[in-house]
This record gives sequence, structure tokens and C-alpha cells, in this order.
Amino acid sequence: MSSSSDESDGNSEISDISSDYSVVGLNIFQIIHRIMSGESNDDDDDNDDDENNDDNQPDPARLAEQIKHDRRRYNRDAQIKRELFLEEFYHSIGAFKNRPFPQLRDIYTAAELDQLLLDAVEHDGCFRVWRRIVPFVARSGHKHEPELDDAGKPLLRRTTPIHRAARRRLKEVIPHLFEIYDGLYDANYVDGAGVTHFHLACKFGQFEACARFLASANSKVDVNAPTGAGDRPLHLALSSPSDLRLIELLLRAGADPNRPDSTGATALHLICRKYSSESARRLFELSESCGRPMDVDAPGVLGRTPLHATLILGGTKADVVDFLLRHGGANPNLATNDGSTALHILCGKGRPCDVVLARLLFRACRREHLPLKLDARDKEGDTPLHVAARRGHQDMVTLLLEMGAHPNLANVRGFTPLHLICTREAVTGRPSNGENYAVAQTFYRGCVGRGGGGGGGGGGFDFVDARDANGNTAMHLAVSKNDIALVSFLLEHGADPNARNKFGSTPLHVFGERSQLFGNDWTASFFGMSRHFGRSVQVDVRDKQGRTPLERAVASLLPETIDALLDNGADLSGFVFPSVRDFDRDRRENSDCTTFYKMKLAAGALVCVERLAKRGYQLDVSDVLTIMKFFARHNLFERSTRNLKYLRNNVEFRDLSRLMKFKPDLTLYDLIRLRPEEAAKRLTYTDYYQFRSSPVKLRDIPSSYRSACGAHLAEKLSRKFFLGWGLDCFVQLTRHRLPTLCCEMIIQHLNNKDLCNICLMTEIKATKNLKWQMEHVIKCNDKKIPAKTTNDPRWQIDVIKRNNKKRRAKATNNLERQIDDTKCKKRKVAEHDGWLIEDIKCKQKKRVEAKNNLNWKKEYVH
Repeated sequence: MSSSSDESDGNSEISDISSDYSVVGLNIFQIIHRIMSGESNDDDDDNDDDENNDDNQPDPARLAEQIKHDRRRYNRDAQIKRELFLEEFYHSIGAFKNRPFPQLRDIYTAAELDQLLLDAVEHDGCFRVWRRIVPFVARSGHKHEPELDDAGKPLLRRTTPIHRAARRRLKEVIPHLFEIYDGLYDANYVDGAGVTHFHLACKFGQFEACARFLASANSKVDVNAPTGAGDRPLHLALSSPSDLRLIELLLRAGADPNRPDSTGATALHLICRKYSSESARRLFELSESCGRPMDVDAPGVLGRTPLHATLILGGTKADVVDFLLRHGGANPNLATNDGSTALHILCGKGRPCDVVLARLLFRACRREHLPLKLDARDKEGDTPLHVAARRGHQDMVTLLLEMGAHPNLANVRGFTPLHLICTREAVTGRPSNGENYAVAQTFYRGCVGRGGGGGGGGGGFDFVDARDANGNTAMHLAVSKNDIALVSFLLEHGADPNARNKFGSTPLHVFGERSQLFGNDWTASFFGMSRHFGRSVQVDVRDKQGRTPLERAVASLLPETIDALLDNGADLSGFVFPSVRDFDRDRRENSDCTTFYKMKLAAGALVCVERLAKRGYQLDVSDVLTIMKFFARHNLFERSTRNLKYLRNNVEFRDLSRLMKFKPDLTLYDLIRLRPEEAAKRLTYTDYYQFRSSPVKLRDIPSSYRSACGAHLAEKLSRKFFLGWGLDCFVQLTRHRLPTLCCEMIIQHLNNKDLCNICLMTEIKATKNLKWQMEHVIKCNDKKIPAKTTNDPRWQIDVIKRNNKKRRAKATNNLERQIDDTKCKKRKVAEHDGWLIEDIKCKQKKRVEAKNNLNWKKEYVH
């Protein structure tokens, strides 16, 4: 009997589990069937009028039977079953979504209905079940019954459906949930975040609920109590536009409007942000009538007063600004945490309405006899005029200068407003396109109206040649941004084209320091405009590092600047070729998407050499080695021929390369298939340098192909240069033991990187021979015999001449160290060899002793 009972119990458990799964599967299929049949969950489905449902006349008894039938499958302990039940329940009550159904309280217990509400507001399914279920439960007359402790008091520390709905911002069901919790206003439930029902009633504008909370005799509601995040009831009520009766209720109940919230904002900050001037006036008067006047200058977020917060919003709040100034008595001279006043805020926005608000500030200050600080400084030392100039706000610049702002004050970095106008591109991140010229003209007219003048004349003050902390004038900054319109404006108004900063650089030096990818070269135009305005330009002046503008232009790879300088009198006799360090500037590969970066660098270096050679400059070996090191340091060599095969076989690159033309009859597709000798006949260094990818942008080409193509083109265009100098160096290394024809045949099979290494090897050899040459010269000087250097190679003589005493001493020390290292290595090798010999002798001795022992053993056995 026991075994049969156990079997029956097991069978019953299995049948229960299978029935549960069958119910779950049936529910899923029913939901899928409803979705496939076109049942909608849109807003229109929940907002149908009663007239549409009157035709069917739903039967309450039938719905009660359906709900009772669904009640059997309700399981509070299974999350999946509850979610499926919610969707079934959602569809079942569709006909009664606007009608009361009091029988619900007889079918479900109060605890089950509370759980049903919690599941409804947290449901994330395809049907927004909370829009139908929560109002349905509220219309059924269900009221929440609180849980009591041992003393008979309600347990207030819990999360209710109101808290869950508020977190999910379900504003539609909040009034229905408060209807369910009606009559429990002495039970102010609070969740783990410190948010109470009273806080949520204020946040969602539930005036009746708030009034009942405050009117309840047993309720201990603190009208100034903050949430866990620091938000107070008055701030929550003001955070979203709600009934002004609620705010009046809170103020009369003792809410303090000057207490800050979690962000530091007071009630007046929120009023100015959310409400009109009429509402602000009413609330302002109401707080005064309640004995709690609002502090109109209370600092809030980042130290901003209500006036600051209102000005940030712009022209839509002009009436509120007027109210704060006229009736509230706001002080416009107060500063935020970063030192910005009301004028700083208006000047920094760049909106047309800001001028109207600024004039409003001036009128209010005049009316109240309050001086408005036009030259107030923020923490960066900027005045409102600095901010307006940086922003390019012409109307505000005009207004400030008319009202008496000083145009020549400098900030912490030494920038005047004119400096900031000349650097606007760096601030805004876009080209000025003539905007800066217009702002500068406006600024100049305002200064002339005040009695100021430029460097060429006028009284008052000189703003054109004012200097910043680095000694830069506005001309230096305008040239650095390649803004030729501003340069013309400055020259016209008396700017000095030869002004030097603290590094000794003139504007011509700045022209020579620009990036080669910057854009058009305006150096020739600069000389033309200087002559037009009667300004002479010093071309060969040297900075504190001893470099001329021509040397800087060569180091920056600017051939057009080189031509302009040489055309206007630059002296090549004192020219010193830049060192490798001068060439190694900050070069950003992705700064230009219209050309190949490595090709641009290689072509720029060689075209500069070509321009210098045309003007009579002769390269020596040290100059060539500098160029070789530049190529090596920037890796302007083709790593492998595999990359070229990939370029030729890639379909996408092949199609794009046929659209990119170096010449009308030569595309990139054809160029990468030409031999270097053939490419040299059809293209010059200048053609490579001036190449611009059009109509295809290089950003459309994958970076790996773009880099490989740039390296291949750099290898191809510099092939002739490397072959010519590589042959000379190879002949020197072989000491003329091979015929020149044989040397040419050998180096033809070497790539540019190998030829570069050959050239650099000659420098290493010259360094090793340097000590011997110096000793020979010293010995000849002691014997008063002239040094015989006629047999030495030419490049060795050049090395000796160009090295100063410090470099000679350094080379000598390095050579002596190398000799000492060699001796030490030889000594270690000798010691190692001696140890090996001794070890071999020891092993031989051991073998002899072992042999003798073996012979003795044999004799003993015998």
C-alpha cells in the first residue's frame, strides 16, 4: 500500500507540473494568436470612447466568470506565470476599461491586488498593461490596506506601486494609484531612496493628495523634508509646471523657498526657469505675504543667481529678467564661481536677443542708480568685451564700446580683445571666412569713437601692436591662423610687420612655421600689402635660436614661402641648412584628407631642395645626410613589395584610383604601375606636392591602403635622389676599387632604405676617422709641418670644418670609449680562451686517470 501511494503522489506531482507547462504554453499561443489577429496596443486602443463599446454591451457576469477562471492560474510565487497572467488579464478587461467592476474585490484579496498593481507598473512586455489594469483596479473600489506592526501602527518603510510608477515616469496612472491609497494620508510611505508619497504627490501635481496629507491630524509630514537625493517638496512641485495652488499650499504650510535642493538651486531659480513673469510675480508676492521672502540673489548651481540662470535661457525670458531687475532688485554685478557676471553670460552666447537683454540691464542699472561694471573680470581675466570678441558678437562689441568698455585690457594670458579676434578660429574650430575681419572693423570703429588709435597714429591708446604674455602682437596671431584679411586690416591701421615676440620671431618667422597642410600660402601677398601700405619688411632677421625666416620655411617644407622670401631679397649666402631636429616638428598624419601624408612629406623635402638649388644653393654631403635622416625618422620608405601587389589587386582601391588624377592624362591607377624612371619623366616634385584628391576623398579609402600608397609614392618620387647620392657614397665606401658602371649596376637592385643606410654609413666611417685626423693635425702643428689633407675625401674635410670644439671633443671621447670597449672585449676573449684551454687539459688529465684505474682493475681480476 505504501508503494502504491508513493507512486500515486509522484504521478500527481508530474501531472501538476505538466499541467502548469501546458497552461503556460496555452497562454503563449493565445497571446501570439491575438497579436497575429491584429489586436493593437496603441494609444487609440486605450482611449476608445464608451460609445464604441456600447454596441457590444459587455456582460459583467461573463467577465466575472472569465476573471474567476483566470484566477485559478494566478500564482504569486512564479514571476513568469504572473507576467503571462497580466497579459491575459489585460485582454480580458478590454471591454470594461472605462466601467467600474466592483466584483473584483470579491475575487481577489487585497494583497493579491497590491501584487497585481506592482506587476502592472513594472511590466515591460509588448502590451502596456499598466494603462488599462491600474485604472480598472481603481474603479473597482479597491483601497489599500496597510500592514501593521505589533503596536498596531502601519509599516511605512516599503516600496509601493506609486514609487515604482514614479521611477518609470508613468504619469497617467499616478492619480489612479493615489485614489487607491486614498484615506491613508496618515501613512506616508517611504522607499529606500528616502522618497515619500508626499514628495511624489508634489512632484506630479496632485493638489488634493497634498492637501489631505497636510490636513491629516495623524500625519507627520515635514514640508521641508528632503529626499535621499536632497530634493524638497517645494522644488519637486516647481520642477514641472503644475497648479500654482499647490505651490501656494506649500508656502502657506511653511515651505522655505530659500533652501537649496541637491544641485544648489533655490525655488526662485526654478520659478525663473519654468514660469512666466506673471507667475513669478504672484509667487514672489505670496512668499512675502507668508513671511518668507525669496532671496533674489541667492547663489545656485556653479554660483549662478536667478538672474544668471534666466539670462542663460535667452530672449524667451526677457519679461522675467525685467521683473527680477525692476521688482526683485537683482544685482547684475554679482559673479558666478568662475567670475562671470550677467554681462559675461550675455556676451558668451552669441544670440541676437542678447543685445536686447544687455540694453535692459543698462536701463535697469540707470534707473536704480546702480553702476554696471563693464570691465569686470572673470577668473581668466576676461572682461565682457573679451568674451564678445572671442565669440564674434559684433552687436555686443559695439554696445560695450558705446557704453564705455576699455578696449585694450589684457587677460591672464596677456590677450587683448583684438588678440582674441585674431585667434577666433582656434576657439570656434572653424575657418573665419571673413567674419574676423568684420569683427575687427567693428572693434576698430568703436575704439576710434573712444579716441583710440592704431600704431600709425591717433590719440588715446595703441591697440594694434599690443603684446600678450609671449610678446606676440595681433599680427603674429593673425599670421599663425593664415587669416590674410586680418593681416591686411592690421597693416592698414599701422601694425608693425617687423615686431618681434619674446622668442625673437617676426611675422615672417610665423609664416615659415606654419604646417605644410595648412592651406594657401600668403607670404607673397604679405610682402605686396606691406609695400602698398608703405611698410618695409626685414627678410633676414634672426630669432633667438639664430634662424632666419628662410631657414624656418625650409624646415617646415613650404616651397611657396621659400620662393616668396627669395623673391623679396632673402640672402642665401648666410643660409644654414636646418638640422634633423628642426625638421622634426609636430606633424599630424590625418590632418589633411586630400593627399597622401608620406608622399606629401617626401615631396615637400625634395621640392624645397630643388627650389634652393635653382637659386644657386649647393647641397653638401651633410645636407644630404640630414634629408636621409628625415626620411628614416618618418619612415618614408616602402616596407615591402607585397603592399604594391595588394594595391594593384584590390578592386575598391583600383576603382577609386582611376578617379584621382595627378595630371589630366595621368591617374593614380596609371602612376602606381609606372617605373620610377618613367614617373620621373612625367611628374616633378612639385606635381606630387600640389596633388589634391578630387573628387574622391581619401577618407573613403581604408587607412591600410592609404598608408601603403603614400609610402609607395614617396619611394617612387625620391628614387632619383637616392640613386644619385647613394652612388657617390657607395663609391667612397669601396674606396674607388670598383668601376662606376659596376657600382651603378649594384645599387640599381637596392631599395631606398638600403641606399639611405649606405649614405649614413659614410657618416659613421667619418666619425671613426675623426680621431686619427685630429691627431695628425696636432702632430703636424707641433712639427710646424702643414697638414696634408689633399688626399682625404672631400666629405671628411667638410666634417672637420663644420664641427665645433664641443662636437670634436664629444666625438673624440666616443672614439676613445669605443677603443677601450674593444680592448676590454679582446681581454675578455683571451681570458675565455685561457679558461677553455685549462678546462680541456683538466678533462684530458681525468681521462688518463680513469684509464689507469681501468688497467689496474684488469690486472687485479687477472
